[in-house]
Amino acid sequence: AMILQMQKGGAAEQAGLRPTVRNARGQVRYGDLIVEINGAPVRSNDDLAHIFEQGFQEGGRVNIAFIRGRKAYRTSAVLQKLD
Repeated sequence: AMILQMQKGGAAEQAGLRPTVRNARGQVRYGDLIVEINGAPVRSNDDLAHIFEQGFQEGGRVNIAFIRGRKAYRTSAVLQKLD
């Protein structure tokens, strides 16, 4: 699931994840691609939504595996309530 947008100051931003952005020349820099949450594979946005429907709680920590460019990374995020 590619990150298209993020809440400013939100959990994803605090975890160091990057969204898709367009620069002043109109060129697109694609966001990070989430491939795993707490060991569960993420192959689509539907997978990501299904994982978060499983009862995660605000304040809980999730482990995230993602791809940026051609490199694999891991981070974690503390879940926040969406505004």
